Formats: sequence, C-alpha cells, structure tokens
Amino acid sequence: MNQGKYSTVHHYRVQWLMSTLAKSNVVNQNKATASDPPQSENIDKIKNFVDAKNITTVQDIEYFTRNFAALGTYFSATAAVFQATALAVQNLLAEITPDTPDAHLPVEFNNWLRGLVATYPAGCTSRTTNTFNYYVNRMNTVNFLTGTAVPACAVLYYANAVAPQTFNFAPLIPPPPNLPACNIPGTNGRLSLDLDAQGNPNYQNFVVRIMGSGNTNFYALGTGASLAGTHYVANDLSTTYAGCQGVYEIALDSPSAGYPDAYIALNCNNQVGNAVIAPFNFVVNNQQLQCVLFNKNDNSNGFYQICGPSAAAATTCGSSMVQALQPRFPQASLSTASFVFHPL
Repeated sequence: MNQGKYSTVHHYRVQWLMSTLAKSNVVNQNKATASDPPQSENIDKIKNFVDAKNITTVQDIEYFTRNFAALGTYFSATAAVFQATALAVQNLLAEITPDTPDAHLPVEFNNWLRGLVATYPAGCTSRTTNTFNYYVNRMNTVNFLTGTAVPACAVLYYANAVAPQTFNFAPLIPPPPNLPACNIPGTNGRLSLDLDAQGNPNYQNFVVRIMGSGNTNFYALGTGASLAGTHYVANDLSTTYAGCQGVYEIALDSPSAGYPDAYIALNCNNQVGNAVIAPFNFVVNNQQLQCVLFNKNDNSNGFYQICGPSAAAATTCGSSMVQALQPRFPQASLSTASFVFHPL
C-alpha cells in the first residue's frame, strides 16, 4: 500500500515536472534545434523495451510531448495572468528615476517582451515537432538494435503524428507605455514659466529633474532625486476659494505632505533624446490643465501656479484668490503661464 502511494505521488511529480519543463523550453528559448530538442538527453537513455525503467522513460517522454503539443492552449488560457504580471513589472519600471537618462526603462521592457513573446507560438510548434521526431527516431533505432517490438503503451509513437497547438501571442503583452520620447527620467533642466517683455524665458532659479512616476502616460517633475523626494503636487482649491471647482495650486512639496502627484505632459514635437526644449502641461487625475500665475507683486518675486481644466476656469479661480487675498497682497495680479522644460 505504501509503495502504491509512493508510485502515485511519484507519477504526479513527474507529470508536474514534465509540464514545467515544456513551458520553460519555450520561455527560456533553449533546446531549439532538431538535433538537440527538449528532453533529448532523456530520450537517449531509452536502451530497450524490456527494462521497467526504460518503459517508464518512454511513458514520461510521451507525456512530455503531449504537454508540449498543448502549450498553445496553456498560453491562451493564462494570457490574462501573464499580461497582468508583465504590466506590474512595467509599472514598477516606470517608477524608476535613473541617475542618468540612459534608458527608457518601461518602453524598453515592453519592446523586449513583445519581441520575445512573439517567438513563443513558433517555438511551441517547432520544439514539439523536433522532440517528437527525435523520439520516433530513437524508438526505431532501439527497435532495430534490439529486435524487440515497440511496446503498445507507446501510444503516441504508434499514432505517428503530433499536432502542436499554436496561439495568438498579443494578449500576453500589456499595452505599451504612452510616454514622451524626449527628456526621459533622469534628465535635469530648468523650468520657464512665461516670457518677459523682450520675449525671453523667465526661468525659475533652481534645477528640476524629470522623474519616473509609476504612470505609463506621464512623467513627474521636481527638485528631488526621485518621486520619493520633492516634486510637484496638486492642492485642491475647491473648498478654499469660491469658483475653484476642479482647480489646483501646483507646487513643489514632499510626498509626506499627502497631496496627489501632479504629472507633466511633455510636448516633444516629434523630437527624441534628452536635449529637447519641450513645453508641457501639468496633469492631475489624467486631465491636462491650463494655468495662470497669481503674482504676489510684493517685491518677493513670489507667485502661485493656479491650474484648472481650462484657462477660463483657472482665471476665474485666480480672480477669486486675488479678491480673497487682497489684504495680504494688495498689488496681486494674474498672468498667463506657459511652462517649458529646458534641459541642461
């Protein structure tokens, strides 16, 4: 009885191992030739059709080959899990801000994954066919050398055919990141807010940095080394001032302040690289915003960045703030904001 239980457990362990090996041969891109297909080393161990160990090997190889032939169904059935896992990795890569802007990490990952997974359908069919042909040739060789008939338990051998199932690889891959192609995370630069009377950019007097945000549509921007440091966030003004529904003050702050991140939508104007002078809009809740500057005009050169779903909404809110803060900033005024990132 104990031996029977052991045999059953051993049989299912072999089935699991063979299934896992079948998948790994495709995913790992190994054993790709007809002269050395998956399981060739075990197929070569078949020496006769009398010894019980040899018969078990024959059965295991046939089970493996049937698993390989069914891989198309497996990949189709698990496409959602595969894609979700890949998407999680892609989103993690989108959080990284490299020390230098050498690689567009989430985009490179998606391109690499797409190129890799595109080979899976052909890999399933070719490797299955190679294994089956190698197995049949080995069985014929052993039959010739030993003069012993191939046992009836070799059902796949006697069928003399295998039909590998193919599949559509696209559902396994997450959508590619829709990120700007210029000034990728790690790029340092200066920020201009508008133009002076002579048409020259009015620069902020500090260096800002493009950051990975975890969002695969937009970057973040700030003075810290990454999103864990100081960066632009959005303070909802709707409960503070009249006429400010959907309008935010965009300001530099640390994550500990608890405000939602304000991303940036860079306009690369079809340019690539990390030296592109690029205008941008701030983005909150996936909505690009239009902004005005609340100029304090108190000799401090201070201002607030007031941004809403339209220039009119931002102006209405800004006017409300000018009125509400008149005792504090009697000379306050509004001006149109025009944000541009200038790489260093």
